[in-house]
Amino acid sequence: MIVKCATAQLKPGMYIANPGLSQSGNPHIYLAEGLVSRAEDAEKIAEAFFDTYIDTEKGTYFIDNKDEKAAFESLFNALVFSGEENKNGSGRGGLDDMLTNFKAAENRYAALLASYREIAQKMMLVKNVDMDASQRLAESIVATEDNLLLALLLVSRMRQYDAYSYTHSLNVSILAAAVGRSLGFSECSQVVLGMAGMFHDVGKILIPDKILKKPGKLSRAEYAEIKRHPAYGREILQRQKNVPADVVGAAHEHHEHVDGGGYPQGLSGNAINPTSSLISILDTFDALRSDRYHREAINSHKAMCVVYSLKGKAFVPDLVDKVVKMAGIFPVGSIVVLKDGTKAIVTEQNPQNLLRPRVRIILDRSNRYCPVQDVDLMLQDPEGPYAIVDTLSNKECRVHVHALVERVQA
Repeated sequence: MIVKCATAQLKPGMYIANPGLSQSGNPHIYLAEGLVSRAEDAEKIAEAFFDTYIDTEKGTYFIDNKDEKAAFESLFNALVFSGEENKNGSGRGGLDDMLTNFKAAENRYAALLASYREIAQKMMLVKNVDMDASQRLAESIVATEDNLLLALLLVSRMRQYDAYSYTHSLNVSILAAAVGRSLGFSECSQVVLGMAGMFHDVGKILIPDKILKKPGKLSRAEYAEIKRHPAYGREILQRQKNVPADVVGAAHEHHEHVDGGGYPQGLSGNAINPTSSLISILDTFDALRSDRYHREAINSHKAMCVVYSLKGKAFVPDLVDKVVKMAGIFPVGSIVVLKDGTKAIVTEQNPQNLLRPRVRIILDRSNRYCPVQDVDLMLQDPEGPYAIVDTLSNKECRVHVHALVERVQA
């Protein structure tokens, strides 16, 4: 498991992991991935940086220090052992149900993306928003039936599109609507959440492409311009008629942090609109699991670990818990590596312990397809051969969702 820790806690044999963050954007976090070989190395890192991320399944330190491993991983304990379930159960649908609806969800996603692209391209030209079309699009997302919405979440995670600016806003909109549904919000409130996700980055239409698409490190002036996009977004939306206040707020406040360390106003705590706080979490989660001009995507599990590590710092703790319970620590459809070397796909969450989902073994130790085997990790020894030791993206292994769809529908 990837967890955040103070650099003062580093020991020889621990493995430092980079969950996909840039060093320039996180100057106080040590992000050079690799094994800490000597005590002197740990001391030098601690002198220069406050925090880092470690992977408790890699390196040598935790082989003989299992109690410390458990202590580091207890980050999730308050959440995963509570046994509390989502109000509506949304977000914990089984993989087979998702795969049954996958092709319909692909078509649905393509149609939604085409509609949003049309809205966004018009917005780029006239620097204005077609709110009627936008509301209809959000209403269309909210009207999606439960099983298809769950499959839509899977599609948004697994399909690769090159137009990040379009897919990211649509993905955040779908995630926001799904969270709202899982919490039992009214359809009207879900539509507002969907619109807030859709337009949280609207201010970026006033940022030059040469800055937005720059593959290297931004200059101070360029970064300062990027940080103006929340204010630009508020200005654009305030010019429109009948835009919900929460949608305007999300555009302006989605980079504010609960501890006061965000921008543009340095708001903290309850001064940040709850919708803005939720969109902030979903924005970060989807951005981490998406390819960007300056870095590659990380898988959903690692993205969720980063989000959880920022609980109480950047993000409202209660909202983080709700997002994690909806999506899972190992989201359905995630690829996991088991201790015996086999690879499996997560098929269902265990509400009593999100760290031990139900999985389906599909690749053997040699990375070859094998007869499928369904395993409930809640019934297995947590240190045994079926323990999860790593997670992979679809790019990193031979698991293709379309092959799984064909198996289910055969």
